[in-house]
Amino acid sequence: MAEFRRGAKNLRRNAKTAARRPELGAVISRATDHAIIRRREVMQEIDFAAQRRRIQQLRQNATQNLPGLLDRFKARVEAKGFHFHMAVDTNAARRIVIDVAKRHTVQTVVKSKSMLGEEVGIREALEQAGIQVTETDLGEYIVQLNHEPPSHLTAPAVHLSTGEVGEILYKQAGIGPFEKPEQMAVAVRQFMRTRFFNADMGMAGANALIAETGAMLMMSNEGNIRLVTSLPRLLVVLTSVDKLVERMADLAPLIRVIPKNATGQRITNYCTVLSAPRQGQEVHIVVVNNNRMAAAGDPVFGQAIRCVRCAACINVCPVFRTIGGHAYGTVYVGPMGIVLTNALHLDPHARMLSDACTLCDACAQVCPAGIDLPGLILHIRSSGNPRLIDRFKAWVVGMTYAGAGRFKAAFWALRLFKRLFAAGYRRLWRMLGWTGRRGVPRVAGKTFDRMWDDDAKGD
Repeated sequence: MAEFRRGAKNLRRNAKTAARRPELGAVISRATDHAIIRRREVMQEIDFAAQRRRIQQLRQNATQNLPGLLDRFKARVEAKGFHFHMAVDTNAARRIVIDVAKRHTVQTVVKSKSMLGEEVGIREALEQAGIQVTETDLGEYIVQLNHEPPSHLTAPAVHLSTGEVGEILYKQAGIGPFEKPEQMAVAVRQFMRTRFFNADMGMAGANALIAETGAMLMMSNEGNIRLVTSLPRLLVVLTSVDKLVERMADLAPLIRVIPKNATGQRITNYCTVLSAPRQGQEVHIVVVNNNRMAAAGDPVFGQAIRCVRCAACINVCPVFRTIGGHAYGTVYVGPMGIVLTNALHLDPHARMLSDACTLCDACAQVCPAGIDLPGLILHIRSSGNPRLIDRFKAWVVGMTYAGAGRFKAAFWALRLFKRLFAAGYRRLWRMLGWTGRRGVPRVAGKTFDRMWDDDAKGD
C-alpha cells in the first residue's frame, strides 16, 4: 500500500501507479474470474430475477423505516440482556468501544472481518489505546501483517499472489515458510487458537439485525466468527443501522443469494444467529449511523443503502480488475464503493471516484438489491463543477452529435485537419489528455453510412 496514497483525491495518481504494475491486474483478474465463473454456475439453480425483486422489496421497506426498526431492535436486545449503544458517527463509535474495553481492563482483542470496522478505524483506535488486536479472518490477518487496508470487500488480500502471502506470513509472523495455500491456512489456524482462548474481548460485525426478535445474523466461511463471539468473556458487536431488517423470514433470501452472488458458493459455511448472551458473557451492541439515516431518506441515494455488501459488482468491474482496490484510496471500492463513499460523505473528494467507471452496466446486472449503480455514478459525475477542459470537451461532443449534418461536417473537418497538420493533430489529442494511456485516434477513410452505401451497391 506504500505506493498508493489514501484519499479519493489521489485516484488518478494511484491508477497510474497500478497501471505500471500489470502483474497486479493479472492476480486480481485470476481471483475474480474464479468467483464470476462459479457465480454463473450456481445462479442457474435459482430464479435470480425473482430473488432480486424480493431482496429489493424487503431492503427498500427496511430503509424507509429505519427509525422504527431501530427502536424495536433496541427494545428487544435490551430485554435479552444485551447492552445497546447508538453511535452518531465514527468518532462516537471509537469512544464507545474504547470506553467498554478500558472499563474491563482489556489487553487483547480478537476481531472478525468487518468493513464497518475499517470505516470506523476501530483497530487503529484500540491499538493507539495500548490494546493488542488480532484480525482472525485469514485475508484480513494477512493485510494486517502487511500494514495495509483490505483491497476488496469480501477478499481482503485479493491483490496478493500466493508467493507474496507466504512471504508476508513468514517474515512478519514467523509462520512457515510454506508454498501451498492449504499449508498456510492450517498454520494460521493453529496460531489463532491461542489468540482465541486468551483474548479478553471479541469483536464482530453483523450481516443483519432483526427488529422482530433482536437477533443478529453473522455469515463467515472460516468459523472464526463463532469463536470470536463465544469464547471471550466480553463481546462487542460493531454494526450499522442499515443492516436492520424487519423479520427473521427476511433472512432467507439474503442467506440464499449473498454467498452465490459473492463467491459462487451455494451457501456460506457458517451462518450464526446470535440471539442472546451466553452465561457469564457481557455483550455490547454498537450501532453506527454515520450519515446512513440521512442517505436512506435521500430521493437519489436512498437506494444505495439497500446494498447487502456481496461485492459481486466489484468482481465484474473492469476498472477494479485493472487497478485494484487500493488505488481508490477509500474504504469502500469498486462501483458500490463509489456510490457509498458519496452517499455517506466519507471523503471530501468523493466525487472524483466517479471517474473510475466506464458505465458498462456490468455492476447493475449482478446487484441482488437492484441498485442502479451506473445511474447513481452518472448522477455523481454530473454534479459539482467540472474542469474547464471537461466542459469544453462536453460542449464539442454535444455540438457534434446534435445532428447528422454536424457529425459529417466534424468528420470531414477532422480528416482534413489531420491531412494538413499531422503534428498538430497529435498535439491536439495530447492537449485533450487522450494520449496518457491511449494511442492517437485514426480517422477512417469513409463514414459508416458511406461504407454502408458502397456495400449495398456491391450487392
